[in-house]
Amino acid sequence: AVKDNEVLESMETEWDVTNPDPQYHYDVIVKAMKATAAKLPGTVEAIGGSATGAVSADSEATWCDCFPNVPPDVYKQKVVPIFNNIAKKEFNGVPIKVINDGEVTALAAVKEVKAGNVMGISMGSSE
Repeated sequence: AVKDNEVLESMETEWDVTNPDPQYHYDVIVKAMKATAAKLPGTVEAIGGSATGAVSADSEATWCDCFPNVPPDVYKQKVVPIFNNIAKKEFNGVPIKVINDGEVTALAAVKEVKAGNVMGISMGSSE
């Protein structure tokens, strides 16, 4: 969580990336994001993130190594829109930008909305 260029909270969350259930992944990601967001003095205004694999310009999880065992038909329906769904359903539709680059999580959100309360999430590596 970043507010006005100051890091308020940073954490790592381990989860079972081998789990084939996309709801499991959604729930783990949301739990970590909400715990981090709670450290902000106000509401989340934007989300910037990164994930391994291929992420579209629209923050869709085209193919992310974080979800290797989700069946292809389910992946397309549930995982491709996962980041946008999280922003829409869990954070009141704030702008979100997810890219494949772990070094610029919150920066992407700051540049997107030029706002103060920003949360960044980096969804790890495939190690």
